[in-house]
Amino acid sequence: MVEFKQKTFFGRKRGKGMTGAKESLLVERMDEFAIGLPFDLDEMFGFKPLKISLEIGYGDGEHLAELAKKNPKEAFIGVEVFENGNAAMLKKVIEGGLGNVRIFPHDVHLLLPHIPDESVDRLLILYPDPWPKSRHEGRRLIGPKNLPEFLRILKSGGEMLVVSDHPVYITWVLMVIRGQDAFEWTALKSGNFSRPPKDWETTRYEQKAVYEGRVPIYLSFVKK
Repeated sequence: MVEFKQKTFFGRKRGKGMTGAKESLLVERMDEFAIGLPFDLDEMFGFKPLKISLEIGYGDGEHLAELAKKNPKEAFIGVEVFENGNAAMLKKVIEGGLGNVRIFPHDVHLLLPHIPDESVDRLLILYPDPWPKSRHEGRRLIGPKNLPEFLRILKSGGEMLVVSDHPVYITWVLMVIRGQDAFEWTALKSGNFSRPPKDWETTRYEQKAVYEGRVPIYLSFVKK
């Protein structure tokens, strides 16, 4: 597996329950689907995709894998530093024969500078760590440091979908993004952000959140 000099990362990279089978899967098969740096986006998938989607922090890969399965002519790049999640995603890719998926199992900040300008059709940021304390604002994925890169890689008319069940994070995202005019918030009424997109694939995390009374909010922004 390709090794990278890791930038500062806050949080765990491995949870409990990493079995020997999962360890072996990462060691033996990850290189087949992992993105090395630098890379040629035009050659990455072996075909010309209709669209390219990038999901940052895919968890166990439930949402991304289902999208890839239903849209075989599109390409999907998933980023996740959590090793348990990478093992789960890799299993889904292999068992599902998802040749339109590539994985970057490292901090997204290492990947972003290598993604060509205006090459991504859709950016998915689903249930990111909210870092709710004000002193941790700088750690939030949506923020002044990352927005310029997100804008750079998104095509004109491309979508950035941010989903969260944390009120502090939702308020923060709206404040940061609506504070500049490069994105247009697509919500015309409250129902537009309380209902998931048509192609939405729910996850166990989301189901648990709803069961526990937390309300998912779906914020869709289009690059002008």
